[in-house]
Amino acid sequence: MENIFDKFKKLNLDTSPIGLSIELREPFFCTPIGAQIIGWDNGIHYCFIKGFKEIVFCVNPETCCNYYVYPLAKDFTDFLRLLLSLKTTNAIQQVVWMDKDAFENFMNDPDEVRYTSSEPVQSILQNISSNLEVEPIENPFDYIKKLQKDFPYKEIKFTDEFYNIAKQTVIDNGYSYDVKINIGNFDFPTKQYGDISLPAGSYDALRIEIGKANGQNWWCVMFPSLCFIDVSSGIVDDEAKEKYIQNEIISWKRIKRNEGRPEQNAKKNLY
Repeated sequence: MENIFDKFKKLNLDTSPIGLSIELREPFFCTPIGAQIIGWDNGIHYCFIKGFKEIVFCVNPETCCNYYVYPLAKDFTDFLRLLLSLKTTNAIQQVVWMDKDAFENFMNDPDEVRYTSSEPVQSILQNISSNLEVEPIENPFDYIKKLQKDFPYKEIKFTDEFYNIAKQTVIDNGYSYDVKINIGNFDFPTKQYGDISLPAGSYDALRIEIGKANGQNWWCVMFPSLCFIDVSSGIVDDEAKEKYIQNEIISWKRIKRNEGRPEQNAKKNLY
């Protein structure tokens, strides 16, 4: 029996205006093993992953959260229903870092409303709705958040390229230490970034162990400007913090049609 994804492909729609360009491209370093790519929006791409039933995932090389890969919909039908609700993949894939206020602000942004109301976008959505007999999903924000909250991210497997980046960095610096990479739940101390405090607790994180990993180790984030100045308290000066914020804003400006992550959100998400 033909499934809805096969029916969607037979429509042969140009869905690039809604952020789902159908094209053949090489996978990225963070494209998981077993990925069946559905479509692209610049470097961001959407896929099924073998072993995860019919779940639709986002693969985001410039990730805005703790993961390069995160679920968006339980199946392709719900993915289409989300598109009918939110109009583009740009909105769907960004829910992962948003709170409800940020989501509402994004959806009501005049530029976003103007674009999603345009004839090319509306024509595609109407085609999907009428030909595939799907309707907009109710409460899309809550739907996505619930799916992402309970998802077992550690079960996603990546290629050697993903894991070998750290090893190659050690080699490039003239050393031959073994490198072990683990994605898991680890204990973190309280961290203070200027006037921003991150509470102590257990967090999902990427842990890189170099050599025997038994030296005078200390936690750091993957941005040199935020490395601890005072190891005991994790204090970083305001100048370094502001530099990181500006880098975050510049990075977000690369995302299609999203003219930069709002500065206030960048300041709230210094993890």
